[in-house]
Amino acid sequence: MKSIIFLVNSAPEFAGVQRYILNTAKELEKRGFSAYIWSSTNPFFMSKLKNSNIKYFEYKGSVLSLGNIYKLLKLIKKNNTKIVHANLGKSAIVGAILKKVTNIKKLVFTQHFISPASTSLANSSVKRYIAKFLYRHVYSKYDRIIAISTDVADKIMERKESSSKKIEIIYNGIPA
Repeated sequence: MKSIIFLVNSAPEFAGVQRYILNTAKELEKRGFSAYIWSSTNPFFMSKLKNSNIKYFEYKGSVLSLGNIYKLLKLIKKNNTKIVHANLGKSAIVGAILKKVTNIKKLVFTQHFISPASTSLANSSVKRYIAKFLYRHVYSKYDRIIAISTDVADKIMERKESSSKKIEIIYNGIPA
């Protein structure tokens, strides 16, 4: 059975990103995958995952902390995970790190928003420039970038974060 882990630095509520991950994980389970979620603490999301029998692992603090990345590496090795699907900005950085230090076969990122992650991380033009450079490098490590709309795909290409060859538009998380 193929194992896939979803990475998300989650908001404290159950919103669109969490619904997308839940629905995608449930559908992949039906298709014979072993799906599990690596998420920051979010009681609403964890409750929905538990009720759907989706395995989840919760981390505390920053998704970028060395302790959390180490725990995630152990989890990936234990489950022989070959596919990593990152969602939201900081988890994209973690995915790029994992590709460098593990034997994962596929690295996927879903861009949920038109505004890039770099805008939320930077409150000055210098920081925005550094974040933009960082995310271009991070996205280059991904095998596939999923955009949730044509507007999102257009913005990714406009900002030159990825080539059109890597971008796929999937509106509801699972292609028919």
